[in-house]
Amino acid sequence: QWGAVQEVIGSTESSCVLLSAFTWKGFAGDTSERFREALPDGCDLLLLSGEPDRINETGFAKRTEEYGRALSEHGAPAGVRIETTKRASHAKFAISDSGMLWIGSCNLLSAAPGSWVLESGLVFRDPVISRAVIDHVLEDGWLSEGGEAHLRAMRDSLPERPPSQPDKKAMGGIASAASRLRGMLGGGGFDPNEA
Repeated sequence: QWGAVQEVIGSTESSCVLLSAFTWKGFAGDTSERFREALPDGCDLLLLSGEPDRINETGFAKRTEEYGRALSEHGAPAGVRIETTKRASHAKFAISDSGMLWIGSCNLLSAAPGSWVLESGLVFRDPVISRAVIDHVLEDGWLSEGGEAHLRAMRDSLPERPPSQPDKKAMGGIASAASRLRGMLGGGGFDPNEA
């Protein structure tokens, strides 16, 4: 699932958000490396941990702060910051301001590298769906003022509709050109009159 999430993060133009239910500082090094690989220079990534302190379970907020320090110690990009949600959340998603969204089952901020646990997720390239998820989070009051401001700015910068898909005729032309190119390259010689 990390590959899909890195694709979403990599599509960021200015800001993105990632929500995971739990954190585990022992795996912060792997996470920092993934953020360095995926997050474009100068972009912001808000990490949300869905584990605020609860009546019978204190110390979650402290664990999230420790995770944030561990990310920094392992060289996470400067634009990465972390906070806990105001309410406990088991949701997992990543959204970029390009309109890409991953939603799935993997607790990304606590997942062991190379874990054998099967996870699932979906990637959408649709700002309408991304906007709906952001609106849900904002309407239900999951976040701090700073977190809400981050998501509002992302929502306001989302494209109005998904990028257009090439029509069938254009795809047929691309396939034909690719087939001719393969033939020329595999045929032993290149004849510029065939190009």
